[in-house]
Amino acid sequence: MEEIQEQPQIQSNENQDLTSDTGAPEDQTVNGEKTNFKSGDRDDNFPPKVDSELEVLHEIVTKQIIKLGHGNKPSQNSTCF
Repeated sequence: MEEIQEQPQIQSNENQDLTSDTGAPEDQTVNGEKTNFKSGDRDDNFPPKVDSELEVLHEIVTKQIIKLGHGNKPSQNSTCF
């Protein structure tokens, strides 16, 4: 009898280009899912660029806003991370 060895087929969505009904290429895909994020000068290897001023609260304590939040302002004794 002959032995038949099956090789698993690996499906990769990385190299497939998705096109819309008009034939124009869609947004770039990652793992087969459509991404809306367009990276400009952002690099995940470095911390975000901060343009806000540094506020000195005490001799060795400083405060700087890295990213502005949205929504209500937290209460006086709340802690936000």
